[in-house]
Amino acid sequence: MNDYLEAMLNFAFDHNISCQLTNVLSIHTPSGAYPQERRLVINTSWYKPNQLPFIAAHEISHILHEDDGILYFHTDSTRSIEGSADRAAVALLVDEYHKRNDEIPNYVNFMRDFEIPASLEDVVKKELRNQYM
Repeated sequence: MNDYLEAMLNFAFDHNISCQLTNVLSIHTPSGAYPQERRLVINTSWYKPNQLPFIAAHEISHILHEDDGILYFHTDSTRSIEGSADRAAVALLVDEYHKRNDEIPNYVNFMRDFEIPASLEDVVKKELRNQYM
């Protein structure tokens, strides 16, 4: 998963987004985005390390969408801002996955590997179809 996290961070750098990685936070402290500063902070101590590429993509999406305020990652996507960031994060990850793999992945395995919340199942299916069909 580290190579996918690295790819997401490189994507951020390519889009003039600064990244701060920290391992001094609690395992339950969420990562965050600071859109006005074009900066994200990734908690590398997160209790679900395989989720870090998705989290980075999620935070990048907040910045690219120029969302207001300081935003923290959470898996409850009831707010439209969070849902939009989640959908864009899935698209970024699927795009990166497709660059590395010619065959369409099983969506269940893809979600498991990146620890993508079950609430995004339909989003993952749609993005995989869009990339591979």
